[in-house]
Amino acid sequence: MEFALDKDLKKMTLEEDKPVKLKHFPKTSARERNGCSIMGRLLNPEVQKMSSMIHDMPRLWRTYERCRGIVLSNEVFQFVFDSETDLQTVLEAGAWMYEDWSMVMERWVEDPPENYLKTIPIWVRMRSIPLVCYEAEAIEEIAGHRGQVTDVAFDPLKPQSKGFVRVRVLFDVSKPL
Repeated sequence: MEFALDKDLKKMTLEEDKPVKLKHFPKTSARERNGCSIMGRLLNPEVQKMSSMIHDMPRLWRTYERCRGIVLSNEVFQFVFDSETDLQTVLEAGAWMYEDWSMVMERWVEDPPENYLKTIPIWVRMRSIPLVCYEAEAIEEIAGHRGQVTDVAFDPLKPQSKGFVRVRVLFDVSKPL
């Protein structure tokens, strides 16, 4: 008996299952429900406890009564917000960490692109820039070697007193540092 069951289990593959077709797929309600939400992915789910993160992040964002978290898999989650303002506040704050590890978070989109939940926005401090490269275009080109540049905090008409230039880059988390 055990041998026959084991043999049958080894023969099974996912390809044998036929796709399930839903007759009454609520596409419009999904758009409405998810339109004000963030999708996310834990980068180290062995260390980052999903259930704790779902409860802790709304408190850290100060949106505890105005958003709810949903666990979608071992590493993917969703937060649905009551207001666009709360959602934008969370996203504009930049990269978030939980249990000392980053999380990838992006606004929900109906048809996600190939690189969805694979990049995080980080601010990079560029130091020791050669004087001939001290212009926005050159700084952006240099920073572009680390990822897609979204912002360059540099104004050549203002004093530069910090010794660095800040550049916001979309960093691909699938690539090693």
